[in-house]
Amino acid sequence: MVGTDGIGEPQRVLGERVHRDPAAEVRAAACEALGRVGDESCAFALAGAMGDTDPTVRAAACDAIARLRLEETAALTARLVDDPDVDVARAAARAVASLAAPAAAPNLFLREAAAELEWGWS
Repeated sequence: MVGTDGIGEPQRVLGERVHRDPAAEVRAAACEALGRVGDESCAFALAGAMGDTDPTVRAAACDAIARLRLEETAALTARLVDDPDVDVARAAARAVASLAAPAAAPNLFLREAAAELEWGWS
């Protein structure tokens, strides 16, 4: 069911969980679910989740953005390529690559190169 604002009920409920649930695990799971059932109407909730204090929520938001290809979030997503949490940075890099955001390409390349050279990540 879609409301008058264009957001379906499942997306609305999940968006509320993303922003209001006290448990980071629930917020991250809500982001993942939005990535599966959402559409462009979820951009606001997922963009907000990229500012969450918990890195698992930020990473889940980036993964959902990549899955939904929410191009309107490209600039914000590109900022997380430099996140101090490596899982967030890698999720953001994947999202940026899926969004084809050329402005973030140098950071993406350097981050991935550093990951492979210094820490052996693949």
